[in-house]
Amino acid sequence: ARLKTDPAFQRLKVARLEAFNIMGVDSLKLEQESSYFTMRG
Repeated sequence: ARLKTDPAFQRLKVARLEAFNIMGVDSLKLEQESSYFTMRG
């Protein structure tokens, strides 16, 4: 749980979201990836 509030973790999450946006991944795929990443973390 501590990871989710860690500044480095937040930057990583933002970087991933930006990468998805640049690649033009559709929102459904992005949602699935976000859920998967959150569940893993």
